[in-house]
Amino acid sequence: MDRVGVIYPYAWPLPNLVDVGALLRDRGYVVDLLAAREAVGSSSEWSGQLSCDLVGHPGVMTGRFVHAPGWMRGRAQRPYRRAAFLVGRASLVHRMRHRHESDRYVALVGCDAEGVLEAARLAKTLPVPYLYWSLEIATFHADMTPAERALKDLETVVSRNAAAVIVQDQWRARLLATENGLEGVRTVYLPNSRRQVTRLPRETSTLRARLGIPQDVHLVIYTGFLADWAECRGIAQSAAHWPNGTALLLNSRAAADRSLADTFRSLAPPGRVYVNLDPVPDSEYGALLRCASAGVALYSPKESPAGFRENLEVVGFSSGKIAAYLQFGLPVIVGMNTGPRELVEEFDCGVCVEDPHGIGAALRRILADRPAFSERARTCFAQRLALEPGVSALADCLDSLRDQRC
Repeated sequence: MDRVGVIYPYAWPLPNLVDVGALLRDRGYVVDLLAAREAVGSSSEWSGQLSCDLVGHPGVMTGRFVHAPGWMRGRAQRPYRRAAFLVGRASLVHRMRHRHESDRYVALVGCDAEGVLEAARLAKTLPVPYLYWSLEIATFHADMTPAERALKDLETVVSRNAAAVIVQDQWRARLLATENGLEGVRTVYLPNSRRQVTRLPRETSTLRARLGIPQDVHLVIYTGFLADWAECRGIAQSAAHWPNGTALLLNSRAAADRSLADTFRSLAPPGRVYVNLDPVPDSEYGALLRCASAGVALYSPKESPAGFRENLEVVGFSSGKIAAYLQFGLPVIVGMNTGPRELVEEFDCGVCVEDPHGIGAALRRILADRPAFSERARTCFAQRLALEPGVSALADCLDSLRDQRC
């Protein structure tokens, strides 16, 4: 089988990578995931669908140490870190060349700036083409540090030479093309979503019982990073004014400091805000969503670092939480960001609010006609956010690269 290498430079999982790998396998491709161990975690799904080339520590892709051993920290240990980096890189290149001799790589795919820079370097050694998979869009801004500007300059040059750019939707494609000067580069649209499920899970999540959430409470869920740019504090504060019989569950995407739970719970009366700081296993995520009555996803560009404000203004189809809510039939409460607003307005699958203060009124409207909202949510996912058409387009792109090679 032909191979595709995906270079993923982050320390947290991207769930739809598993499904992209599985769907590409159906088209005859083996996907090698080059990532740090933290990005894979303990999920057995990764090893079942992807050929994981776990980089471990130290990271040999970027030269950065996600969690360097204690003895390697500090300025005095730089020579040891550099030596470990070079040895690790040489080992990785050797393994990839060995694979390339039998099951040839069709292309390498680099995620975001650091990933595509590494993909371009590794592609030269094989040699094969590379693709740029844009997950988050960093833009030029006046207050960039020299290191940020150097990284962005390199990303811009390398992305222009990519065989194709993978991006979630047309809005973000325009933003990225303008920012990086990508006129004429092939574009593949791939939303940040999961495969369609043939049967929705029953409401069997044990999280309600563990957190002491009454079964008769309408649960509004937020799932993701507990960050200011996601308006988590404002959402929790707004829960004090929600309709009776409703409560908020903040479900953290990554393990977080325990003090955060007390902080968020203190923002509303008792019984209105629940916090789960332990990431839910992927296998239980769907059941958790089925226990909720609505999902909330707000993005505040003003709370984001300067280089990522436009990234949050144009959310498009990049929000994994919105896609998951809709897939499992949850009406959504979203802000006025480009993308989510258009989805809600087109399909009437939720309510748009100007800020967290509007969530209470949005909930009243949703709960008054929830079955109809839920049906429209699933329709919206199927027509706009389904992963399969995007992976099919990506496979077509890879097929064309393979044919050129032949």
